[in-house]
Amino acid sequence: MGTFWRVLPGLLLSCVVPSTATADDPALQISVRGREYTGRVVASNSSRVWFQGRDGRLEQFPVDWVSDYRELGASFRPASAAETKSALTREFGDRYRVAWSGPYVVAGRAGMAERYATIFDELYRDFRLYFSTRGFKLGEPEFPLAAICFATREEFLEYCREEQVRLAGPVVGVYLSASNRVALYEQPVASDIDATVIHEATHQLAFNLGVHSRIGVSPRWVVEGLAEVFENASFRRRQQGDRTRDRANLSRLRHFSVTYLPKRPDNALEELVRSDAPFRASPLDAYSEAWALSFFLAETRAARYSEYLRRIAARDPTADYSGEDRLKDFRAVFSTPTGVLDAEFRRFIDQLGR
Repeated sequence: MGTFWRVLPGLLLSCVVPSTATADDPALQISVRGREYTGRVVASNSSRVWFQGRDGRLEQFPVDWVSDYRELGASFRPASAAETKSALTREFGDRYRVAWSGPYVVAGRAGMAERYATIFDELYRDFRLYFSTRGFKLGEPEFPLAAICFATREEFLEYCREEQVRLAGPVVGVYLSASNRVALYEQPVASDIDATVIHEATHQLAFNLGVHSRIGVSPRWVVEGLAEVFENASFRRRQQGDRTRDRANLSRLRHFSVTYLPKRPDNALEELVRSDAPFRASPLDAYSEAWALSFFLAETRAARYSEYLRRIAARDPTADYSGEDRLKDFRAVFSTPTGVLDAEFRRFIDQLGR
């Protein structure tokens, strides 16, 4: 990892962006506009500092907001699963149970907490197996992976407001990047919520196991495309005898093939790679293309797709990632001229849709 520098009053600190906690990470208390935070600095540059608590919550502040700090005389130590379970029990009281399975600690009503802890743990094993067989060495989750399954949509929405997260449309679950939690609410039809659970839990895994960096910005098509391909259990597990179509996200395939493809601009692939703007301009089209491109690359260029994910994860996360740099990284890994690759991509999706 790279070394970054920042200036606090009277002191120049060297700060390494760690993938796991080490004995060299000092526990600190800092004062930010009169509020105290306890944890560690994980990264900084000349303008911003990223600060992490023992529960994995990640805050970022302008450097000049930090008015004071002190070392606590000990090394930073992430919260244990037992500590996380106790914290969730205190937070939600008697109304929710807290279940613990593998790296997951899940709060929810009796039966629901256990159910989702099991679903998450199965996904964790599938996720590790998928990447390990494709040459991508994953890290270990440094913090327990926490999730809350709310009994009602109203509770879910209130919690998201408290986390200052804006939700668009009928969202039933979300990965909260600051708190590092998954939040969702119970659905009457199990299959509907399970797809959302897998999508949001895939985000949580990717950001905690080193596929994406929690610091800085990752291309949105990469983040969303990976979560969308993982929604399908056949993609995650790749059973012998499965057809390629069996591994597809059929709702995204239908939208891409039927609704978006007839109006898709010739430069759509480059624009998706270069910028997150398509998600702001036409979210459903962008999501469908993010899935389609990710699925195409994972199915036809698995080794290079893994290499591309590694390349992005290895970037200095505190540096800007311009559109030209995004396109340069994409071309460097996939090498095929973008126009030729796009033609292959469209043929692949066309055959998939038949």
